Amino acid sequence: MQRALEEQGLTVCIEGPSVSSWLGFLNDTRLVLGARLELTEDNQEELADLPDDDPRAALFGLYGWLTHLQESVVQALLGDHD
Repeated sequence: MQRALEEQGLTVCIEGPSVSSWLGFLNDTRLVLGARLELTEDNQEELADLPDDDPRAALFGLYGWLTHLQESVVQALLGDHD
């Protein structure tokens, strides 16, 4: 998403106290989605293999994207820019 925004000349910059708010939002949203999906360590593969027409597939995709976004913010805070 960051690359797509940058290609359009847009930059997303999260700085200062807003970083904690963003991380809290990302974490809370992931928790809500995980609860709605009844996500466990044992059923992640099953949810990842859902057909596109299953409404849970979109929720699981969003959960995965938010997980990646949260991880990216944490890595940036730690100075880990792979």
